Amino acid sequence: ATVGIGVAARGSDPARSSADVLLLDGQIGSLTDALDEGRQLWRRVQAAVAVLLGGNAGEVVFSIVGSALTGRSPLNTRQLLLVNMMTDALPAAALAVSPTTRAAGGAGHGPDQTELWRTVAIRGAATAGAATGAWLTAGYTFAPRRASTVALVALVSTQLAQTLIDSHGPLVIATAAGSLVTLGAAISTPGVSQLLGCTPLDPLGWAQALSAAGVATGVAAIAPRLVARFTGLGSEEPLQSSMSSTPQRQSTAYSSRKGTVNTRDRASVNGSAGAPEPDVLTPLTLGSRHVEMSKTT
Repeated sequence: ATVGIGVAARGSDPARSSADVLLLDGQIGSLTDALDEGRQLWRRVQAAVAVLLGGNAGEVVFSIVGSALTGRSPLNTRQLLLVNMMTDALPAAALAVSPTTRAAGGAGHGPDQTELWRTVAIRGAATAGAATGAWLTAGYTFAPRRASTVALVALVSTQLAQTLIDSHGPLVIATAAGSLVTLGAAISTPGVSQLLGCTPLDPLGWAQALSAAGVATGVAAIAPRLVARFTGLGSEEPLQSSMSSTPQRQSTAYSSRKGTVNTRDRASVNGSAGAPEPDVLTPLTLGSRHVEMSKTT
């Protein structure tokens, strides 16, 4: 079997130790809850991985674009470390333990890799676009320190807002809000702001950063559905069994009066037709063949 299921109420110790799923209450209906929990777990893992990879990809693309335009990275080393502190550890951990907005229905074996990489690409592009757009509109040629601060806020805000696409759990919301407040306090405090290479922002700078983050988050939320609709990648494909052949069990039928075995049937475990078995020589069949040979001679 692909998955072994044990029942603690009636199963033996070897069966319970070798089972993949153990029903402690002996109720078969609990198996549905186990399947839902497993699918929800894969959704959480996929959401956390998408946030981490998509955000980091966006940071790299933004750094490359900024370096190509000005000859140096728009964000310094301390600012990049601050971005990683605000967007990597706590938001991903909150997503991993919070229920996702997408239902865990449907069958599947692990995460959907096609959907995962599509989400990573879209979120990476959205994150890079938000940071680049905010950096350009803030006037990177006239006020580079202010432009880098606006880009920093846009970069962090976009990644934090994207966590809310996957989950609306209280822990995810609190983590996103707390990280954004911490970032605002860091760039608004005079001593800390200069240490990070930032400058306190006026309302226009905050509006430029948050508006770019809002547009990018909206694109990241809608784009996967549009891509799946136009490319046809969102349709569910029939599951293929991981077994090379259908498991079968053998049953023996006794139909002769003396109890002599005369047939052997193979029945599939899942109800499909089993493979035909070769003829088995029994006393009954040997006797019938001997009579036929006597008649012919």
